[in-house]
Amino acid sequence: MALKHRQLLCSGAWTVKLLPIFMFFSLYLGWEWQVQAQPFAYVTNQLDNTVSVINTASNKVTDTINVGIGPVGIAITPNGQFAYVTNSRDGSVFVIETSSNTVTDTVNVGDGPVGIAITPDGQFTYVTNQFYNSILVIETSSNTITDTVNVGDGPAGIAITPDGQFAYVANRDDNTVSVIETFSYIVSDTVHVGDAPIDLVITPDGQFAYVMNIDDGTVSVIRTDNNMVIETVNVGNAPVDVVITPDGQFAYVTNFSDSSVSVIEIASNTVVTTVNVGNAPVGIAITPDGQFAYVANRDDNTVSVIETASNTVTDDVNVGSQPTLIAITLTPTAIESVEGEAPTVFTLEQNYPNPFNLSTNIKYGVAKSDYVKLAVYNLIGEEVSVLVNGHVDAGFYEIEFNAAYLPSGIYFYKLQAGDFIETKKMVLLR
Repeated sequence: MALKHRQLLCSGAWTVKLLPIFMFFSLYLGWEWQVQAQPFAYVTNQLDNTVSVINTASNKVTDTINVGIGPVGIAITPNGQFAYVTNSRDGSVFVIETSSNTVTDTVNVGDGPVGIAITPDGQFTYVTNQFYNSILVIETSSNTITDTVNVGDGPAGIAITPDGQFAYVANRDDNTVSVIETFSYIVSDTVHVGDAPIDLVITPDGQFAYVMNIDDGTVSVIRTDNNMVIETVNVGNAPVDVVITPDGQFAYVTNFSDSSVSVIEIASNTVVTTVNVGNAPVGIAITPDGQFAYVANRDDNTVSVIETASNTVTDDVNVGSQPTLIAITLTPTAIESVEGEAPTVFTLEQNYPNPFNLSTNIKYGVAKSDYVKLAVYNLIGEEVSVLVNGHVDAGFYEIEFNAAYLPSGIYFYKLQAGDFIETKKMVLLR
């Protein structure tokens, strides 16, 4: 059994962070807005060097993307525009533009990249390098490496707190979790956990980290305000990946060796049910509405779809060879006017609702195809979230801003497109 675990570790199977982006469209200024944004699951297939794209509305594979050798980890930018894939066997990170599902850039990061996570503001991507015991920091605007942080032995999974201030790294070879201050790139703490920690996730409120210990079948629960292990939860055999529902009530854990998913109730830290899935489940992700969990089954080349209300498997999707990890996004989709009219000027509307609790919608209009940036700032001018940052076609758009990781207060959102700049104020009440 220990050998089987080590084989899984050597294959680089670990980490995914679900970074959901919501986009909805409605009737506005004589245009007929259509709800065209659909959730897509991106699955890394380790043996055939591809990423399968699943339309979660139909549970059909709609695209296959060729990437590097041995793709493992995958993470999607908060604005949904790019997916970053770690290729464990050629030392690279591929950047996929989700609107076209094409590889637009490659970052060389050295041997053994596996885990990957993107900061909530979308500005930096953190990659674990298992052979060099380090974390590489990639600036997403330029796709260049800006820093390297030394951590424990055999870093695997990585997660970033919702406020973006800390990164937690599971070091499988020395049974620790390294805590990195993201503003200084300094390891500020080391937490001893179970045997061979391989992946982890942080609760939506940022208060707890759940760590998968693959060799002892447990989950260590770390309290993030003091970085102490407060509980250990027994799950199935060889827990690998974990994701938490958007409401923060349940954690779903894949158990590689017994082909199951354990469901943990966060409030009590008890396993409330176990769901049988395909053979050798590794990665798992949950749709933004929390209604379905997608599980990558490595040894039968399928993805099991779990309905979370009943915790039953409702579908199985055939994908590539040795599916490993999954990330889900709502891919931005262009809006077409039934009347054929285009916006004549750039516009930025007042968010609604305002004040808001946790999330609000922002509408904007793009008069012509251009590079567009829509970002959110706090009172002292710090950029706290980037909602849109890239080429956008002419049209009207609406995007949901999720502020679950931010404290109450006044915030500003700014739209920049060519010579057009406009800023508006919004109020977050928790």
